[in-house]
Amino acid sequence: MRNHVTFRSEEDTEPPEVWMTSCKTELGMFVRAQRLGKGWSQVRLASEAGVSQRVISAIETGDRPCAKVLLLGNLARVLGCEPDKLRKLVPDELALPSTERGRFIRARRTELDLSLEDLAFKMSVSLQDVRKLEMGARNLSGNVRCIPHLAHALEVPIDQLLPFFRGFSITPVGELGKLVQLRRAQLGMTRVALAGTLRLSRVIVEQIEDESITLIYRNPQLERLASALALDPDELKRARPKRRLNAHPRALGTLGALLTTKREELNYTQSAVARRAGVSTSSISKIECGGFVSAKTAIKIVAALDIEIPNELMPKK
Repeated sequence: MRNHVTFRSEEDTEPPEVWMTSCKTELGMFVRAQRLGKGWSQVRLASEAGVSQRVISAIETGDRPCAKVLLLGNLARVLGCEPDKLRKLVPDELALPSTERGRFIRARRTELDLSLEDLAFKMSVSLQDVRKLEMGARNLSGNVRCIPHLAHALEVPIDQLLPFFRGFSITPVGELGKLVQLRRAQLGMTRVALAGTLRLSRVIVEQIEDESITLIYRNPQLERLASALALDPDELKRARPKRRLNAHPRALGTLGALLTTKREELNYTQSAVARRAGVSTSSISKIECGGFVSAKTAIKIVAALDIEIPNELMPKK
């Protein structure tokens, strides 16, 4: 007995409008329209995009957000459109942020039960700016200026946001760099803006933040930096790293080494000791580096630091 296979003719097939589930989203309507325009079935589109037919069906009906970058890219390629076209059609609450910053903001918004509109209101910015900030746009004007407002709206410390923003990519190795970066963020100030105020280059500001430039040991320059950031100059001076002395190993145990150790224990700068002793800062630097100073100057410095020094280490003249 022969097996008979019955083929259904195109005339027997109901038109798509009769049996298709309606689309719930603009994305679903767009994908379906593009697919039908090519005369493709969902199976054909799924095969071309490298996904299952069930995924395509869910995207068209709106039961699946289709927010994954790879899936959007494959669909755009197959449908002959730009990925951004599809990305813009994905509802904001379903789209997955493409950056660590965006994912952090989304997670924190969810914890606080804030909508994008709520966040925009709390930050006093437009909904469009907040959407760009969360969805990973890198060309948002005033990125740095929004940091303090974003921290306030999300109820997080400012320094928790810094790694997510361009201009704060350098991880400070010391307290001075951390202090400068944090203060810049609090003021919504870019490196370029700070450099302009100081009349320095952006590169030098970077070197200040990573503490790789000797400028941080120059008190007049540090005081200008403090003024630009509205900080106490002494706070910056205390935060800067201790200066490495270019002393030969045999200098250990000398008058200069003892004075340096005592000064650092007291957390004094060379200029602070100089003021207390009534001598020049260069005299402090000279004696710490093993240079010659008069006995009178040495006595003043020893008295200012309130330290006992063996007689054999004191200058004779």
